[in-house]
Amino acid sequence: MNSIAEKEREFLLIVRPSGVALIMLDCFGRYNVLGRNAITKLGAIVNKIKNEPKIKAALLISGKPESFIIGADLQEIRQAKDQEELLLLSQNGQELVASIAEIGKPLVAAINGTCLGGGLELALACHGRVATNEPETIIGLPETKIGLIPGLGGTQRLPRIIGLKSALELILSGDPISAEQAFNIGLVDKLVASDYLIDEAESYALQLLESGQWQQRLVNKEALPAAVEAETGIKATSHCKVGLNQEQANKLLKITERAVRLRTKGNYPAQLQVLEAIKEGLLLGLERGMNLEAKIFSELAASKIAANLISLSINTEIAKQQALSLCDKYPQAEVETVAIIGAGKMGMSLATLSAANGLQVIVRTGSDKIAAVKEDLKVWAQKISHYQKSQVAEADDAVLSGEELLASINVTDDDKILETADLILECVKEDLEIKKTVLSRSDQARNEDSTIASNTSGLSIADLSRSVSKPENFIGLHFFHPVDRMPLVEIVSDKKTNKHTIARAAHFVSVLDKIPLIVKDGPGFLINRLLTAYLVEFSRMMSVAPLNWIEAAAIDFGMPIGPMQLMDEIGIDVALSVANNLQERIGKSMTLPNMFYKVRDTGVLGRKSGTGFYVWEGDKKQSVSPEILSIGCRVVDEPCPPEEKLLLAERLILPMIDEAACCLEERIVSRPREIDVAVVLAFGFPSFRGGLLRYADSLGIDFICQRLEHWYANPDNPREVSKLLRKYQTTKRNFYSLSAGKED
Repeated sequence: MNSIAEKEREFLLIVRPSGVALIMLDCFGRYNVLGRNAITKLGAIVNKIKNEPKIKAALLISGKPESFIIGADLQEIRQAKDQEELLLLSQNGQELVASIAEIGKPLVAAINGTCLGGGLELALACHGRVATNEPETIIGLPETKIGLIPGLGGTQRLPRIIGLKSALELILSGDPISAEQAFNIGLVDKLVASDYLIDEAESYALQLLESGQWQQRLVNKEALPAAVEAETGIKATSHCKVGLNQEQANKLLKITERAVRLRTKGNYPAQLQVLEAIKEGLLLGLERGMNLEAKIFSELAASKIAANLISLSINTEIAKQQALSLCDKYPQAEVETVAIIGAGKMGMSLATLSAANGLQVIVRTGSDKIAAVKEDLKVWAQKISHYQKSQVAEADDAVLSGEELLASINVTDDDKILETADLILECVKEDLEIKKTVLSRSDQARNEDSTIASNTSGLSIADLSRSVSKPENFIGLHFFHPVDRMPLVEIVSDKKTNKHTIARAAHFVSVLDKIPLIVKDGPGFLINRLLTAYLVEFSRMMSVAPLNWIEAAAIDFGMPIGPMQLMDEIGIDVALSVANNLQERIGKSMTLPNMFYKVRDTGVLGRKSGTGFYVWEGDKKQSVSPEILSIGCRVVDEPCPPEEKLLLAERLILPMIDEAACCLEERIVSRPREIDVAVVLAFGFPSFRGGLLRYADSLGIDFICQRLEHWYANPDNPREVSKLLRKYQTTKRNFYSLSAGKED
């Protein structure tokens, strides 16, 4: 072995003069992923290092500038033919991880950028972990979010390294943490600047070698003894900080299990199964825990729930990558300065969120409102800063303070300054004429190359574009409230909108760390159209079923809240306005039932007024309001029978599937996967069902058409089953079979 780099496709092995070898993983594509080939080749390299006496220690590093390893190859998992193949996949990975731990020399993971899933499991097997204290360095085990558990020893090593309580929090949440947080809980040993990562990791590996400490950092393989020292772990010489005895561990696991059962309602089995794997290893030893982990992983990976969640994860990533690809094609479309017109909630939140993500911001308002807007911005800036800090380390320097955010925002009444903006975003009241006036004035002040956009939830982009001199530079952006928490943004293009404009909108949305969904201009775009179909059907059901039964059916189906609470959150007046607009533009298929108007006539507005479908005390809903009960609705004390819940849930959801078919037929979006990602991210359609159209395929198109025929036969409902559903019924196809190779 010499000091010259040895290249074996995805891996580059370099031996430094110090005797420290660098194992550089550089997979084809944007990110490093662990698949069969990578595991096999890494195993061979680890064995080579083990048997080469000239190599004193080794570093595991990434050849990607902004990521370490993002996890396992999800496509490979999804394409496995059976559970046996999945079990072998996990076992082979576990063997690799064991070979790293038992290499006989110090091996340190040098982490920069994304380190998730299998990437972290590899790092856990190393004898030390050095990470860059950069915003892009995030560390976690997100497997439970895609219906799996860690399958390369993560359930066994993590509790032994950072303690049971911290390990449970990290694995069950599935949320990544910053490098600083990882350091604080003992997951990372050293934090360094990115420019010094390799040198510092090399120095640390040699330090471990000289002191012999690396041997003490091997995780203890034995079962948790009856008593351990709370601070030092099982043994002073073992790298294990469970910090609990058997009785304490059992108690914590039981408490956690109860909480998980209440939270997941049995819809996300990985959450409970991960507890079983952890318990097995701690109480019966590492080998037993690893065996059970592999078995559970293979069972879950072969399940329908995991297939649905993995598909959603892949499809969400596709949406992100398509936006990045579009931005790459039009690098001149980058946004550095954004101008916000409108100082309401949406304008204020977008201004501060833009500043928080490094953009220069102009807020254009009237001269008499400048002082008030500046005061409002102080509140919004503190809110955004506080929320971002709650998502990362408590004192993460990468998160700007409220004062720092305000320094990037210029509040002005001068139209001339708009010419410095790359993107002008109108955020005024949802009124066509008001928006046209504001857009026309902004258009006169902008520079020749800037993009002008309207933040609208459903007004025609074609109509709005007539207010600007270059319709090709105009686009719609539909942000959802609250902006800082809602991940999806609809980018709405008219037939005149050019690719450069779409790319600029996609760049802006991506900078805000949102997922862009590019949709065609049409009534309600996509989300409001589907949501209105759902709420219209609910209003038809109000007079024939107890309200509390309908609410329970929706929640048991997996929706985060029932339709009554949803109407209250949106605002009954807003929901009716959107529905009326859709009825005018779509026609009889969106005809509103009389009950919708009866609700309006009660005068209740929803949570914002304290009374809607529910009586509200602050943010907490109380009983169903007497105003709603006065129009012929009812609640009952008896629980809803299970079979009735299924029927009520079907009636709520199936018309939304029908409307989604109409959206595909009209090319509002092109693919079923775009609808499935959108409904999960925008209004919480249950992800374990894979999205609206995955769920439709699980029911079967023939069944859906038959049930819709039954409900549409009601004289109060003039709808007809959509042409696309009829076509699929006739041809015996489903949503995803039409282009199976393209949809996921």
